[in-house]
Amino acid sequence: SKLWIPEPISKNQNDACLLKLINWCGIDQSDEVLNKLSSIHTRLAASSQDILICEKRLNIILPDQCREFLMISNGFTDGKDPYFNIYGTNDIGYNDSLYSKIVISTLLDDGY
Repeated sequence: SKLWIPEPISKNQNDACLLKLINWCGIDQSDEVLNKLSSIHTRLAASSQDILICEKRLNIILPDQCREFLMISNGFTDGKDPYFNIYGTNDIGYNDSLYSKIVISTLLDDGY
């Protein structure tokens, strides 16, 4: 199975996305905050179509806050901690065979 890899974005795009995320979270845009977040690598925003495809695949409607986040950055990673990720529309999945718990975990493109 092939792993889905997000499209890389430029530093300017990443910085602009980080500022949008900071505003969305209601965090102060101080230099101290921006320095702490300098290791965050954002992704291009998800389109409405990306979100609809994700929801259809999962057979759910994502919460409004999740949709808002994805439309700012379709997930992100922390360059300082490779295990800290917020995954995007291609990666969100279930963690059990009963499809009762949605988790943010990497899925391969065939869903396994």
